[in-house]
Amino acid sequence: MSCNDPVHGSGDRPEFDPFRLQHTAEARQRHFVGLSLSRDGSSLAGSVVQTFGAGLEAEARAVSSMSLQLPASLRKRWQDFDELSSPPGGFVGEVPVMLAELAEYQATMVHRLMTETRLGPDQLLAIGVEDPGLWCELQENHRCYLGLCDAARLSEATGISVIDGFPARDVSQNGRGGPLNPLPLWILLRSIDSSATSTWFVVELKRSIRVSCFLFSAADSLPRVLSFPVEPGLLLLDLLLSKMTAGEQAIDQGGRLAVQGQKIPELLDAWKAVDAFQEPSPWSPRAVRPVAFIERLEELPHHDLWSLQDILCTATHLIAEGIERAVERCRTADDRVGAQGILYGGGSQNGLIVQQIRARLCETSWCVPRDLELEDAALGSTQAALLALLHVDHVPANLPQLTGAETPRVLGRLTPGTPFNWHRLLELMAQNKPSMVSLRRAM
Repeated sequence: MSCNDPVHGSGDRPEFDPFRLQHTAEARQRHFVGLSLSRDGSSLAGSVVQTFGAGLEAEARAVSSMSLQLPASLRKRWQDFDELSSPPGGFVGEVPVMLAELAEYQATMVHRLMTETRLGPDQLLAIGVEDPGLWCELQENHRCYLGLCDAARLSEATGISVIDGFPARDVSQNGRGGPLNPLPLWILLRSIDSSATSTWFVVELKRSIRVSCFLFSAADSLPRVLSFPVEPGLLLLDLLLSKMTAGEQAIDQGGRLAVQGQKIPELLDAWKAVDAFQEPSPWSPRAVRPVAFIERLEELPHHDLWSLQDILCTATHLIAEGIERAVERCRTADDRVGAQGILYGGGSQNGLIVQQIRARLCETSWCVPRDLELEDAALGSTQAALLALLHVDHVPANLPQLTGAETPRVLGRLTPGTPFNWHRLLELMAQNKPSMVSLRRAM
């Protein structure tokens, strides 16, 4: 691919082919539901995911996806909790009420998905639920996690077994609780790339940014994953815009203001010298606030004479350079040609960031989820469904070299559905042999 090829071109990537595994002796078709609550509690996404095969050898595709905006009252209650690292006693009694209300919306979405796919509780094996959770820092590098799923209420309302609370087991192993998306992404990429002999870069363009590298070869059946955080994330753009417009604007939609500006070399050099840019913090459940970058801007003489457009343009160049550095850390000599990349998250709609990434990393063939017949908004719910699959197949879903956990563990808490659904699930789980991820192979 040349540096001038369009970002949305999908090229000759192979389509998902369920029959490739369906004809093997071990292949079997299963359906999982995934539910994902957005980081700010504003929306709920749901997917029905069809899988063939088991564990990390499975292939998967979302056959139905939808999203639902949650009411402002529920969103406000969640944000009040999220802003507190240790909620006062008066708030504790409201937590079950919030979870019960959220379970009603989750059950509504599951029923809509069942109607659309014409699959009932007897065909849907389990519901995987991913949510931002309530987190508390007990001491340095030690966290507590409380999931936001009322699993009992959700399973009663749908008749389907529920698997939730995925970060909790990693946290109990002294891990950070994330990132937990690499193995679900591994399964999705294997489903897309039938050759399984390439390198994929996945850039999560959100308020926090992470670059992951998936190394595939014909001899590998276990994950080889590298993953690095990038600071600052897109939260810097939002904070700069809000600060310089006195709160009148919160988001530079599509990068329309930034693209009108010019890079300020003095500011870019000052930001690149910030410690957080050189050594980003490990994964955190909350977006890392780029305080050091705001402070460095305000320390520079005549900073108040620079235009909003120029400052946003410079910040965009900084973010793109951070992504370039993370990708280069992942690269090997063989990755210069033939590597493929996915840009997803809200930042993939920012034209200037996308242009900068493509210009800096033009050896990689970049695309966005829709080029691969994936929905950006549904990636979280699809990953939740695949975390449920890994639980059912006894596959540890945390990579200790990424989360900091002491040991790989099967993640999630299982709540039974109807007796028939539960019995079917137990039968399938009994057929699987526990699988361990080799730490030598999970780089």
